[in-house]
Amino acid sequence: STIDILDAQGKVVAHYHAPSAEEIAGLGNAESVMLGRRILNETARLLPDNVGNDLNCNSCHMAEGKRPFGNHYFNTGGGAYPRYMPRPGKVIGLTERINGCLQRSMNGKPLPKDAPQMRAMLDYMAW
Repeated sequence: STIDILDAQGKVVAHYHAPSAEEIAGLGNAESVMLGRRILNETARLLPDNVGNDLNCNSCHMAEGKRPFGNHYFNTGGGAYPRYMPRPGKVIGLTERINGCLQRSMNGKPLPKDAPQMRAMLDYMAW
């Protein structure tokens, strides 16, 4: 499906195509993308050492991060990070943003930046 990306005034500035499972299967990193999808949907179960409550990423990022106005992942790839974030008051990368969610929202512990699970979440958000 294709979703319109709107600016602050409601003007369509881009379109986002949510790939099907078949399209993902054709990617060179399909296994990592699919693992990232699973982790984001089943975070508490798959990352029990990093999640201190029963939340999953999809508790806030609805519909696998593909729902407009549902804390989507549309602006996470394609050079959107690093960027300035008000809460930490500095420029951060996407791995720091993910770890911030694990620590604050999920009352857990950060993942190492080079962990396969982190790579998988980044790969999922990038497609």
